[in-house]
Amino acid sequence: MDSAVPPIPLDLLQTFVQVVRCGGNAAEAAGELQISQPTMSKRLSALRRLTSESAGEPWLMLVGKRWKLTEEGQRVVNAVTDVVQRYDQLHSFVAASHDERPAITIACGQQAAAGFVQTAIEQFLKQHSDVRLRLATPRGKARIEGVAAGIYDMAVVTDPPDVIRRLARMDLQIEDLFDDHFVLAANPPAGSSWKAAWNALPTNRPVAAKNLSELPLLLPEPDSSRRRQFDHWTFKATGRVLNVVLECGGWQTIIRFAASGLGVGLVPAGALQTLSALLRTKLAVRPLRPTDFPPDAVRLITRPDHGGRSQQHIDRCMDFLATIRRGL
Repeated sequence: MDSAVPPIPLDLLQTFVQVVRCGGNAAEAAGELQISQPTMSKRLSALRRLTSESAGEPWLMLVGKRWKLTEEGQRVVNAVTDVVQRYDQLHSFVAASHDERPAITIACGQQAAAGFVQTAIEQFLKQHSDVRLRLATPRGKARIEGVAAGIYDMAVVTDPPDVIRRLARMDLQIEDLFDDHFVLAANPPAGSSWKAAWNALPTNRPVAAKNLSELPLLLPEPDSSRRRQFDHWTFKATGRVLNVVLECGGWQTIIRFAASGLGVGLVPAGALQTLSALLRTKLAVRPLRPTDFPPDAVRLITRPDHGGRSQQHIDRCMDFLATIRRGL
């Protein structure tokens, strides 16, 4: 190794990858890494110092309240992510060597983990008590990269096939499971300024984007890919921007605010299926027009070669995939 290039410790590489996965939110990344905020600050400071020494500029730069990739950070992020994922894979392999039961690793989002994936896990373990399952809930990009790297046997994603292939940098097996349509969910308080606009929405057909202009909407944060998608779809259909009263992360958070009467949540229908019966009774739901708000195609991805796993492991994975399909 060139002595002029200082080595970067693994914990700093892990911190870099996690901050990127969390969209630059250092507090969220600290929670995922299970470290304190002061520790996170020290790691970011050390990372910026070391990367500046080796490349002339740091990999991350603070813009407002979020960390953004610099040009150098964009250049190295895929390589660093691959290094961290391979270490995680090694760590999992060593840990699994102490348990002779085959382990199936699944990655999905929080919504799927509390919905159809949870149902499949419960059903599968009733029939296969000799199998160990491992469930992870990283962001979509990390799920795709994780399957490609062999960290996960399978993952549930909503990305289109071309994006999956680009992020994986290899051909993965892609199976369409179902379409998750977008809906409006609200609990308009009596006397609210927008209750009349809600009641005026059609009940015999899906709601068009043009009917949303008078509704106070609860949407994901503006820097999220989903929010950018909503904004693009609305402007394409109407030439207008949405009337947003609250921006927050997480479908369940949006739904809880909608149930409290704060505004109208624009959410996938699947997110409503995991609600408690009490919360579900508070909400009125209206489907959105699919031509204005195209539904998510929920997909399952696996490696065609199964990462060189044993035939017994492959058979167990096929059994679990069959359990998912039966539950849909």
